[in-house]
Amino acid sequence: MYNLVILRERVLMQFCCDVNRLYTSVFGALTGSENFHELMRLQTAIKVIMNHIYYDKKSKRFVHLSCGNHPVFSEYSKLVKYAIVSGSYSEMAHIFALLAGISKLIRSNAPQLHVEFASKSFNCKLFERQ
Repeated sequence: MYNLVILRERVLMQFCCDVNRLYTSVFGALTGSENFHELMRLQTAIKVIMNHIYYDKKSKRFVHLSCGNHPVFSEYSKLVKYAIVSGSYSEMAHIFALLAGISKLIRSNAPQLHVEFASKSFNCKLFERQ
């Protein structure tokens, strides 16, 4: 018997976690220390601001970053604010900006929205920016 709750199609609105954990874990993996994780936050904020066409869905030149079936953008002003303010939330767009900032690709095993993909991992494309 299938679980009807799992089989229902859902729309993921936002991916939230503690931003400090995101930045400390990535910085710790790269350097072996978590002391200067704010540099990761700064790098992410710079990427979001300097490359607004990838993050501002109201921009006329907006380019949608997609990874599997997960939406990766939100209101641009919130993305900038959450990237700058310590202790705020992160979204998939912050993860993309962080990866672009450090020029690394991180494999993710986030839960999929559809059951047929539940056990498959996915890789996010890294977009190189000028």
